[in-house]
Amino acid sequence: MPAVVRPAAKSPPTGSPLADKEGAHAATDSGEPLSDKEAQVLELIAQGLGNRQIAERIFLAEGTVKNYVSRIMEKLHARSRTELAVIALRERRS
Repeated sequence: MPAVVRPAAKSPPTGSPLADKEGAHAATDSGEPLSDKEAQVLELIAQGLGNRQIAERIFLAEGTVKNYVSRIMEKLHARSRTELAVIALRERRS
């Protein structure tokens, strides 16, 4: 019989929506900040670039960029790339 694989439990929401003092970016509602690479991808989304363009710009595979976008959307509770762009622009202004 195959082993049952269960997803890891997510930590409860903690922290401020502001970035921490150690260089983390755009802390999320879950308290988990974006990594440097996730912040870079988010900024490029806000500039209107697609996954292929982002991949070329930061030297990653397109599938890797897609995974980053999915993770960013999960962390920021966004439902679309447009919503991500709006969030990035708001962070830029604050």
